[in-house]
Amino acid sequence: MKKSFWKGIFQDRRRKTFSAWQIELTTRCPLRCKMCCREGHHGMARKDMTLEDFQKILPYLREVESVVLEGWGESLLHPRLIEIIRLVRNEGARVGFVTSGLTLTDDYVSELVQAGTDFIGFSLSGATPETHDSIRVNSHLPQLMSHIRKFQESKARQKTALPRLHIVYLLLKNNIAEIPALLRLAKDLGIDEIFLIHMALISNAWQEEQRLFAR
Repeated sequence: MKKSFWKGIFQDRRRKTFSAWQIELTTRCPLRCKMCCREGHHGMARKDMTLEDFQKILPYLREVESVVLEGWGESLLHPRLIEIIRLVRNEGARVGFVTSGLTLTDDYVSELVQAGTDFIGFSLSGATPETHDSIRVNSHLPQLMSHIRKFQESKARQKTALPRLHIVYLLLKNNIAEIPALLRLAKDLGIDEIFLIHMALISNAWQEEQRLFAR
């Protein structure tokens, strides 16, 4: 089929320059996950990006399709997260993040839904409390599941499909056998998407022993 045909179909659908930008708002985190690179580098800084610095980036976000507000820190700890989400959406980009969910409250859940957050991923490292809690130290799987259900309830009350919720599951030797149970857990929570990831950085012997894939 001629290229001119496709050009006619998509001529009004201009793609943005960038599909995604990842921006770390904070390096602070309440967890001590065994797979975190900070477990081998305890001197890493714990600080937040200022709103003033973030605003310097804003004009460029008009050319970004999705903005992922995450890094090694817990995005929920940033004191201006809700405001930043609204700023990103005002620039026409989708916005979301991955979280441990530890610091969520009923009010915080409602604010995140009201702000128009497009997507939120929840970090799991096991489909049972015994496995998950032993890897993501200071996290508690039943509490995390409760927070996810609060999001589903808040979305229903506000009659919105956003944010889209997904699970981010870190594959390790200690938890790969729980993937069938993970599928059942996701269905029970009303989640349709699961992203399986592996450790990108190795900083100690435990991580080296647990990783499933090597370059």
